[in-house]
Amino acid sequence: VKITSVRYGEKADDLLVSLGDYKKDTYIISNDNFIEYSTNEIIKSKRIIKHDISRDFIRIPNLEINLEY
Repeated sequence: VKITSVRYGEKADDLLVSLGDYKKDTYIISNDNFIEYSTNEIIKSKRIIKHDISRDFIRIPNLEINLEY
């Protein structure tokens, strides 16, 4: 697993979508629909994974992750 992060205040969408366009094993964990990137391969191939994060848990159903903290 490789995690890529972007500094606070920088726009991450362009970076995330471009990574997914050239690396076919890349997925984005986000609740964004990336509508403005609908022609990009990662969006067309539906490699966006939805999640729930609250004050005391993280849930990523597609990955079967349910963590309380």
